[in-house]
Amino acid sequence: MATEIEIKYLFPADQMAALADCLSALGTNLGHQLLDNEYFDSDQQSLIQHRCALRIRRQYAATVALSEINQANSTQQTPIAVEQTLKTAGQEVQGIFQRHEWNWPLANDARQLDLNRLQQTEIQPYWPAQVSFDQLKGVFRTIFERQRWLIEWQGYQFEAAIDHGIVTAANKTDQINELELEWLNQGDLADVETPLRDLGRLLAETIDLVPSSISKAHRGYQLLQSNSA
Repeated sequence: MATEIEIKYLFPADQMAALADCLSALGTNLGHQLLDNEYFDSDQQSLIQHRCALRIRRQYAATVALSEINQANSTQQTPIAVEQTLKTAGQEVQGIFQRHEWNWPLANDARQLDLNRLQQTEIQPYWPAQVSFDQLKGVFRTIFERQRWLIEWQGYQFEAAIDHGIVTAANKTDQINELELEWLNQGDLADVETPLRDLGRLLAETIDLVPSSISKAHRGYQLLQSNSA
């Protein structure tokens, strides 16, 4: 289990290149990835009601374009890595998120959840007791290109990621233009809160960054709710 500490911003799509230039000036470009994330829940949306998110993430080679991933079925391309992730309820302190996260590698041709992973002893305190595994099904997807940078800042290591793509649920889509700044070390939020905020403020001097407390998963659920309204 890892503890994720990050801060998120929205930015105008036409400032993406300028933001990438700022990050390249601050740190090392780690390249880009194409990520296809399928989120799972029950018909009653029980997981999100308990502030949990469960997904399968498929990573594709850098040569695969966003337009090549079919929104309905991505089997036309073969992923280079597949991972199952569970994120649980955490805490937010003025826009900085701290939550528990588990990541499990799956076979590259995996299309279903590995339910055995969800039955591990350390998961039980965080899994909603009323959610049975046979209720879980794919409910929406996020498909986006991620550009990553490693930044050394005030004695700490951060990963900066620009995510650009879509969230799609049923027949509706919404755009993703996000910057995430994540602390790569393990420790308490108090250790890193000031440098993390300072890094965001530095970037906001050049880019129109808007702090956001809405995750991609929550945006998917918002689309689901708009479809059922």
